[in-house]
Amino acid sequence: MEYHSAPATPSPTETILHELGLLILRLTAALPLLYFQGWYQSFRAWDFVWNKKSWSLVDQFNELGFAFAGIFATTLILLCVILPLGVIFGLYTRFSAILLLILFAFMLIVPVEVSGSLNAQTLLLYAGLSLGLALTGGGMISFDRLFSRKQEL
Repeated sequence: MEYHSAPATPSPTETILHELGLLILRLTAALPLLYFQGWYQSFRAWDFVWNKKSWSLVDQFNELGFAFAGIFATTLILLCVILPLGVIFGLYTRFSAILLLILFAFMLIVPVEVSGSLNAQTLLLYAGLSLGLALTGGGMISFDRLFSRKQEL
């Protein structure tokens, strides 16, 4: 059986499929997190900060002995909104993915329930997707690439 090495440069079809794959990876990693965790909890954070309503996430951090539990919970949810947006648009993709990876590791270690659907299995899946994005970047269909091309000109 003969061995054929891969061509030195990928074909245009392979390049397009690779870039579409990275776009799908970015959207798969960020949209569910933004919608199911960030969006839902951001309304609770808003009510906590501006309307002084109680919030179960703050109560959980208080029970664990966290100082400034309100600030901590609000920052956690703010990151669950801002970082996925960076991943979706491909803006600071690697940086956002690394911070998301740290965020997921924290949520795995600290026993707080951000939402009912965010269990250990889901966190590990999000972490794996984030690790992949941290290693590959956003790809050609991203603002990262758009801004890097402006610097080259």
